[in-house]
Amino acid sequence: MNNISAEANFLRCGYEMGFFEKEDIERWADSQILAVDVPSDTLIELALIREKLPADVIALLLKLGPEKPSKLIEMGFIGLLLQLNRIDGPNAISRLYSLADEQELGGDIVSEIYHLDDGYDLAVDSSIGTVEEILGELEEFIEPFAIDLRNQYPEFIDPLME
Repeated sequence: MNNISAEANFLRCGYEMGFFEKEDIERWADSQILAVDVPSDTLIELALIREKLPADVIALLLKLGPEKPSKLIEMGFIGLLLQLNRIDGPNAISRLYSLADEQELGGDIVSEIYHLDDGYDLAVDSSIGTVEEILGELEEFIEPFAIDLRNQYPEFIDPLME
């Protein structure tokens, strides 16, 4: 089981990216409250967030897990959202492009992101390749990140993938 800070960071990232809903965070907070003798005020507030604004939910999660999630986790969420058809290919490529950071991701991953971004633009312009080819490459590229994320946090992700 992951620690509360890591889980809060993970949930915050997924919530910000549009994967998790308030109800998912409330369920998590409820389970955390049941697991401890004296729950923190922040956990209690998270269990009662139904009427809170998204920024308030994020602020509460930040209190529990202030670390910035890795770009690999964000890439995993992009892959999951793509698999669920909650974002389309161009949106996924745009989101990946915003994450391109050689220092954190490494040159090979960043190069592939740039290839997808350029390839999509060229395909849309009918210059080189087809949109379908690029979207196929996107799915092939992003799937391992989604699988890794799913393997790391199956208790959170698997119920939402059905």
